[in-house]
Amino acid sequence: MAPALSTAEHSRLAAAYSPMKDRVSNGFYPYVHRVCKEYKAFIKDKSALMDDLHTRRETFLNSARAKVLCDVDGDAPDEWDTEESRATILHLAEKVFAMPAAGSPLGSDVWLDEQSRKPQNISFCHAAHFPRLMRCLVRYFIKTGNDRGFPRCDPDEEVPNNEAYLPRSRRAKGGGANKPHRQLAFLCVSSVNKAIRELKDLGLYPVRIMGEHMPNGKDWDNFAEALHTFYVFYCYFQWLVRTSARARQIHLYVFYAFFEGPRGRKWPVIRAIHRMTTNGRHRFAATTTKHFTSWFQLLTENPELISKVNDKGVGDVPPSYTAAVEEGMRNHGGDLHAMGTHAMRSAEDWMKVRPWMKRESYIAAVRTKLGRGSYWQWDHFSWDDYVERQTLTLTFNKRHIPLSDGKNHWDNALLSDPPHWSSTVQLVNKKGRKGKRSRSVPAHSKDTASVEESSPDVTIFDPVLGKLVPVCDLT
Repeated sequence: MAPALSTAEHSRLAAAYSPMKDRVSNGFYPYVHRVCKEYKAFIKDKSALMDDLHTRRETFLNSARAKVLCDVDGDAPDEWDTEESRATILHLAEKVFAMPAAGSPLGSDVWLDEQSRKPQNISFCHAAHFPRLMRCLVRYFIKTGNDRGFPRCDPDEEVPNNEAYLPRSRRAKGGGANKPHRQLAFLCVSSVNKAIRELKDLGLYPVRIMGEHMPNGKDWDNFAEALHTFYVFYCYFQWLVRTSARARQIHLYVFYAFFEGPRGRKWPVIRAIHRMTTNGRHRFAATTTKHFTSWFQLLTENPELISKVNDKGVGDVPPSYTAAVEEGMRNHGGDLHAMGTHAMRSAEDWMKVRPWMKRESYIAAVRTKLGRGSYWQWDHFSWDDYVERQTLTLTFNKRHIPLSDGKNHWDNALLSDPPHWSSTVQLVNKKGRKGKRSRSVPAHSKDTASVEESSPDVTIFDPVLGKLVPVCDLT
């Protein structure tokens, strides 16, 4: 039985309810009273999850409200289960239990603004779930790093070797979360694979560009941005917090450790991350003329639309244009060697296809239409190709990925769903194996610690502005 409200709680409920009693039904007060009693029981039973701040007030109030509605077994009016009713109950409960003012809702614009102003307090979890916070945290790491944006290393700190930091006896049989990565043996393979998938979805591939190919004549790379982002995702998937000693070891390992490649060569971690992030990217170029036939034909008949392929998603395009792009991606989805065996099995499966696969099919089609050649080697990449890839990614994310959700946003005359998508039969998807590893880049030495906190020479390419921006100028 739920505990009774105290005299003080009864008084606060009556005082808070009095101004609104003329705007609600007669039985609403007993309903709110029972919800408050159930809430009190929940926070008593779940004391380990609660504190004086009532941080999970909405979750427990919704549970209490659901229990009361279940108990009355359909006798409650419909207006008791509306959004307005839930907001009223939350307001009354905050008064009854003298809850402190709640902060901004998680994920709201106000909350994101608050978090962005203090990047040193952003957690791995929040950064992994909100791209804006990920950018803020990565830029904070770069600003407080050395002249390359890498983490500063104290003289008494040692970079971990390639021995797994989790005991092998704890590994799950058959390969679980504690299984070491084949090359980056200090790290766990499952979290490495998850972090790599996130980098690929972001379109963040490590590249280095020689000064003779740069507008400012200086060598440039995005290694700091790529490695910091990988580090944040990896620690999140390992359930680590920023203040843990293990997270610090991983940070140093990602930037300064080496692994043994073929013929005993020592390669930096960035080399393995490059290979994993670019693995599978080439599979779309060979068949793009076959799968994007309708899109190529549309651009031939309407040459004015060619300017829309790389306009950062700011312009309007006719529905036939987005339908042709979606058709091309779906054709790739039906290709066993492009997106696997079950990408087009159902609308739900198509929605779950990793964004990087759809994006790379689009980029391959655009580069084929524009007559682009092969990419340069990643450690002396082309600046023009890098800028084009970044702006194409921005265009695709704004214009095409929101429409590629398994729903039909077009008339059937433009694009219709496959007939088998109406089936509800679900099959188990099988995972493929990854390819072999290959080449490397020169390593970078670690710098000693310093009390200074700025890296004015480190720049990040901003696809919206279309130029390199110093991290010290970013907010």
